[in-house]
Amino acid sequence: MDSQQSFAKNIQVELQKRIAEVVKSNPNILSDLAKINDVDIQLDQLLQNKKAICLESLRSLNDLKQADGQLVEFTYMIQSMFNPEMYAIAAIDAEQVKNGNIDSAIEVFKYHDTITSQNLPNEHQDEFNENIVSALGDRQIYYAIPIPNQNKWSKLVGQNKNNQGQEEIGLEKKEAHHVSYQGIQVSSLDDISKYAPKLQQIGLFNYESDKDDSLHAFPCILKYYNQEQSQNPKLNQIVKVTGILSYNLNSLSDENEHEINQQEEVGDDDQYESFDRISYLYPERLIPRIHVLSSQVISYSDIYSSSIKQLSNLEVSTQAQRQVLLEALTKILGNDQISAFYLLMTLISSVNLSKDEKHYGNLFLNLLNTSQKLSSGAKISETLNDFLQSILVYSVSIPFTLKYLNAQYLQPKSSSSGKISYGSLQLPKETKHFIICDETSLQQGQLDQKGVHNVKNMINFFQDLRVPFESEFYKGFVETDVSGVILSDGKGLLYKDIQIKLEEDIDEESKQSTLFTFDILNDNNFLNQIRKYILESKNQALTVQLDEEVANNIQIDFVEKRKQQAKENILNKEIIINQESLERWIQLCRLNAASKLKKIATIEDYLEIKKLEENRIKRTMKDIKIWQQK
Repeated sequence: MDSQQSFAKNIQVELQKRIAEVVKSNPNILSDLAKINDVDIQLDQLLQNKKAICLESLRSLNDLKQADGQLVEFTYMIQSMFNPEMYAIAAIDAEQVKNGNIDSAIEVFKYHDTITSQNLPNEHQDEFNENIVSALGDRQIYYAIPIPNQNKWSKLVGQNKNNQGQEEIGLEKKEAHHVSYQGIQVSSLDDISKYAPKLQQIGLFNYESDKDDSLHAFPCILKYYNQEQSQNPKLNQIVKVTGILSYNLNSLSDENEHEINQQEEVGDDDQYESFDRISYLYPERLIPRIHVLSSQVISYSDIYSSSIKQLSNLEVSTQAQRQVLLEALTKILGNDQISAFYLLMTLISSVNLSKDEKHYGNLFLNLLNTSQKLSSGAKISETLNDFLQSILVYSVSIPFTLKYLNAQYLQPKSSSSGKISYGSLQLPKETKHFIICDETSLQQGQLDQKGVHNVKNMINFFQDLRVPFESEFYKGFVETDVSGVILSDGKGLLYKDIQIKLEEDIDEESKQSTLFTFDILNDNNFLNQIRKYILESKNQALTVQLDEEVANNIQIDFVEKRKQQAKENILNKEIIINQESLERWIQLCRLNAASKLKKIATIEDYLEIKKLEENRIKRTMKDIKIWQQK
């Protein structure tokens, strides 16, 4: 615990030595303080063998207080970025330097928020030593939030590791302090889950509620030093950061912050961010600061490797897990094997190629007639949603209801103060989210202006895989990579690659056999095997290739189907064969091979797809005829 507590101090001491060396070797350094900005220490050596605390393990303001100055690590998403902040690197007593007392002449403030000095002015001291000169630098400011929509099981897998982090730094319960923010009062001993939803309502913890409130984690302000512009993280990127935690439980009161905010107006031409403005938007007594020592932008392969590592002790039989997952999906979908197969293909799909603003590889599946009820009394849509959340790492459920559409922000929202609120469709590319859009609860009613805007955003999002974003510093789009299922009674409102209607009636045998699915939801060993299988199949789908024989057969069949379509004068867009059909056949063939963890798709994989596509079109044609008769 002692080494952790003194980590910030160790860095301060090392920096003081380095600056002293520079001052000693450069007699005229005080007339060119910019050189001190380049002085740093070998962080790699200092971080070697140092065990960092997982930030997610800090559950209360009291935990943050005890961890102040310690080394922490976390993986978060960049939510907002601000202008650089000017800060004091060090204060140097010129008189002491002149007299040769260089080691005692230097005070270092880098990697700190609060300056504690006998020589510099503070709230208790208006005058200061006129011999003091300050070396100034700037640091880039970001607001980061926990990665959105990580499912509960995935978080719980790493919970033991996080809890161990608390034990290692010896966090103890201390006397409770009461902290207020805009009329909301919390205890410093309360778990974050107790007050995060309240603070979310007033825009402080501005990200969507976790699916389980007990799993909330603190957002934070990141401060980057000496970064090249090209190395800076960008909006919506995921970063893994190691740094020094800075937390001040006794920071400004509501009244002080309001007064500062009235005084601090940031103009369009201001080069630097106001320290006090950031403190007002994200108060130090509620939002910790992290002084970044090392940072890595996280890719999909990093997330995949991390997720697989969590399940590394499991041996998975590909064929067995594929079969049992298909069986589970079949039971949930009322014994509909065809729909279950298409859903599996959709689950493991993701973008593998983007060209001319068009994306290839991911699928959106529209399952119709999903309001049917199972023996449990739950709708198919509800049961499927629960099951998918229990096997996928990242998924988001969008209830297509008037209440949701009129109230929720689907795109990032920027306020005049510079604060950016999280939008439900702001999904990082690296996580390859699965989106579940439930239209089965949509009823007649009036959409307000926000609701209409949200529907338009949803329609564009499914087609373009991006969401509009506009802030004080940035205007454009947030790109994403998602696949998903649209659950509806009739034809879904949103873009879909494949549409299939579930069989009309679920017989009693199917209802009873569905109980098999409910049982396995409580079998964690079984679920872990399914989770690992999906991760491996999804990763395989990114690189699987088509056998030359398969490519030739697809081309031949496409030409023949087009000729047959012309003869029969088929015009209905639900069954018409076009370029999108060709792309779909290729993609489904690749996904079918990937679902067996094969590197190359063979003719057998294509023939399975060909038969399923023919059965799906027959079912669609049957539904079209019924609709025409009505």
